[in-house]
Amino acid sequence: MDFVSFEQRLVVEADGSQHADSRNDQRRDRDLSDRGFTVLRLWNNDVLSRPLIAADAIFAAATLSPSPGELRSPPSPTRGEGKIRSV
Repeated sequence: MDFVSFEQRLVVEADGSQHADSRNDQRRDRDLSDRGFTVLRLWNNDVLSRPLIAADAIFAAATLSPSPGELRSPPSPTRGEGKIRSV
């Protein structure tokens, strides 16, 4: 996890090409989504070469994320709560 906003329940990942079609990333994204988080993945080169577009994407995702009042029991990815999944 590169960046997280607990208030907006938003996780932002800046990834390199080694993450393309990563099953581990897909499992992690599902787990975070099950906990009420939106996961936004951006390519490193887009963040570095087009930072304003990346910032706009982050802002748009944050705007669409639920506010804390919309969740009764906010999940916490840092406390290890939730289900353990095996594949």
